[in-house]
Amino acid sequence: MLTVVVLQFILSDEDLRSWGWRIPFFLGAILAVVALWLRRSLNETSDSQSRHHKDAGSIAGLLRNHERTFIMVLGFTAGGSLSFYIYLYEKYLVNMAGMDAKSASGLMTGALLAYMLIQPIIGALSDKIGRRASMLIFGAGATPFAPFPS
Repeated sequence: MLTVVVLQFILSDEDLRSWGWRIPFFLGAILAVVALWLRRSLNETSDSQSRHHKDAGSIAGLLRNHERTFIMVLGFTAGGSLSFYIYLYEKYLVNMAGMDAKSASGLMTGALLAYMLIQPIIGALSDKIGRRASMLIFGAGATPFAPFPS
């Protein structure tokens, strides 16, 4: 998102629409290669025996051994992402709320930055009060903002 905001301020709308939209994809490709290189150079934290188990790294093994946990994490992630992006979806802000594209991109970038900065604080709180309590607080706190048709 930050890349889009920077490009909106350096390029004209015409340049952004004709060729500038390719820049984030190019940067993403470079970062993917860097991430792959970093990942291949890291040491494994699991032991060799667990990595060579027939279920290791498979969806079938995940669902067989951790089905309840997987579904719970999927639900929390989907619910949080849905409500976050419904309210800060750029097209919604532009088309329905009447914001210009640069303001909507700036707002989304600021919200993502705030979200990124608050995560360690919420993680520390979760360590003190427990994961279950922090998830219940998150669920109760996010409920008033859940997207309902008007």
